[in-house]
Amino acid sequence: MSSTTGFTPRDIRLMIGFGLFVEVLVGYMLFIDGPLGQMHKLRSQLTKSQAAYTTLKEAVQTQVGTDARKLPPVLTLKPGESCSLAIQSFLERLTARHAVTPLGTTILAQEAPNCRVEAELQGSYEALGGLISELEHPEFLMGLEAMDLKTDPEDPDRIVARLTLNVFYREPGK
Repeated sequence: MSSTTGFTPRDIRLMIGFGLFVEVLVGYMLFIDGPLGQMHKLRSQLTKSQAAYTTLKEAVQTQVGTDARKLPPVLTLKPGESCSLAIQSFLERLTARHAVTPLGTTILAQEAPNCRVEAELQGSYEALGGLISELEHPEFLMGLEAMDLKTDPEDPDRIVARLTLNVFYREPGK
C-alpha cells in the first residue's frame, strides 16, 4: 500500500484519457450521429419522391399526349364591329341552335382583350344542357365564370339560367 494520498500521475492520465473519450463519444452522438441519421432518412425520402415524381410526370405526359386539345382561337372582330355586338350575335346563333330563349344580355365590363357578359336564358333542362355542353368546347376563347339556374315560377318545366361569360377578343388589325 502506498502511503501517499491522492491520485498518482498515472491515475490522472487515465482519468483525463477517459474524460476525453467520453467527451468525444458524447460529441459524436450529439453533433455527428443525429445529423447523419437525419441525412440518411432525408436521402431515402428524396429517392422515393424522385421516383414518384418520375412516375407522375410520365403519366401526365402520356395523358397530355393522348388527350391534348389546343386552345380555341381568340374572337377576331370585324372592322367596325364592337365586342358587344359580336358576342350578341354569337349568343343569338347559340340560342337558336338549342331552342333557348334569350331574356337579356348585359355587358358587365369591357377592357381589351376581354369582355365580361351576363346572359339570361330560358329553356328546357335538355336545351340548356345542350347549350352548356357546347360552351365546354367553344368556337373561340371564352370562360364560363358563373352559372345560376332557377326554375321559372310560372312554368316549372322551364329553367332560367344566368351565365357570366368572359370572352377574349382581338380588334381587327391587331
